[in-house]
Amino acid sequence: MNKTEIDRTAGKTRHNATASAILWACAFVLTGMIISKLGDSPASIAHAEMTAQTASGISLMTTDTGTSSEEYVTVLDSPTQQLYVYDATMRDGFRLIARVDLAEAFATGRKAGE
Repeated sequence: MNKTEIDRTAGKTRHNATASAILWACAFVLTGMIISKLGDSPASIAHAEMTAQTASGISLMTTDTGTSSEEYVTVLDSPTQQLYVYDATMRDGFRLIARVDLAEAFATGRKAGE
């Protein structure tokens, strides 16, 4: 083996060791994330409590957020393909938190999946 071949072999070994260390670090981070997710208390999970659907294609769902007394109302408007999320804990009415155009959201998801 000449000096050039030895230098190439040493460089590959260092590269493989670095790549291996990065993969191990990623594995530990992912394992930690999985363990922390599995350890979530049931109180931190949102549960659908009441649902209703109209003949015109509008669905309603109330959701307890699991934090204090917050409750959300989710409205799915099928004809317009819109999803609305309202904070229902306001004394003077509902407050719109989010509006999602479902056609746009699914198109974005399909593009991201390609």
